[in-house]
Amino acid sequence: MLAEAVVQEVEHKKTELEKAKVEAELSSLVKGSEDPIYIVDGDCRFVFANEEELERHGLEREEMMGERFHDLHSGEGSLEFEEKVEKVLESGEPERQKAVKEEGENHYVRTLSPVENPETGEVDRVSVI
Repeated sequence: MLAEAVVQEVEHKKTELEKAKVEAELSSLVKGSEDPIYIVDGDCRFVFANEEELERHGLEREEMMGERFHDLHSGEGSLEFEEKVEKVLESGEPERQKAVKEEGENHYVRTLSPVENPETGEVDRVSVI
């Protein structure tokens, strides 16, 4: 029994170290990106935003969290975004949104990806890059 407990503890420690490594790698990607990266919930409320997204809106993290996407964006692109979020939540599959800013010069693509709740396994948030 003692040997089995030791093996289980070693496996648990390996799992925790691997999890910490993955979290550090993902954090590095998000922090180092020059692209806006954010996560919205099913109501299209911001639950996370990297520094690029915060700077883009001129907001502090506390000001932006909980705000709805359409409160910070206008036009048809906002409605299309909300439809894409709903589709990702329902299908569990990524979506892309292409758009041109009103002045017709800036073209961008948003990639919306499902985020699973680790407790339920359900897709309940959407990450956006």
